[in-house]
Amino acid sequence: MTDILLASGTPIILGNSGDYSPTAGASLTGTRTHQLNLTGLVAGAYRQSAKFDMGATRAQRYFCRAAIEPASAPAAGGAVEVFLGLSDNATAANNNPGNLSGADAAYTGYGAAATDATECIGQLTRIGQVIASADADIMVSTLGVFIPYLRYGMIVVRNGFSVNLGADAVEMSVQLFPITDSF
Repeated sequence: MTDILLASGTPIILGNSGDYSPTAGASLTGTRTHQLNLTGLVAGAYRQSAKFDMGATRAQRYFCRAAIEPASAPAAGGAVEVFLGLSDNATAANNNPGNLSGADAAYTGYGAAATDATECIGQLTRIGQVIASADADIMVSTLGVFIPYLRYGMIVVRNGFSVNLGADAVEMSVQLFPITDSF
């Protein structure tokens, strides 16, 4: 009898090109592959990543982890939420759900009103959340598994903590690991 085993491939690591440089122990490590700047993300605000390519031939499933650092101790129980928008087009702004731009930028949905991002986030796939502890520490969480039914993706992060995120993004990242079956 042959066992079917799970294997993890090379991750897509979204972090800030200006300062992503985590150290082992308190945060997730790995080489940044795509741009997502979470520096100082204000409580209640959204940030979208640059569009990334999972490949014409890709894993059937990915799992997501995140390392988030608050600027100060948040109230326990708040959540930083992570969402995914998928696209069939390599061009940054084309064929994206929820009016994603395909560029690392603030996410505002279809307009500039404060509620537009909150109204449009339902057009994306929710991957999971990092639940706050009342500590000013890097919080690492395994968020969930998703199926990449289209080739290109963009991550959206909503800061639901009661405080802003850290003043640098040295340790902060969202990491997507392909899961493949091996025999």
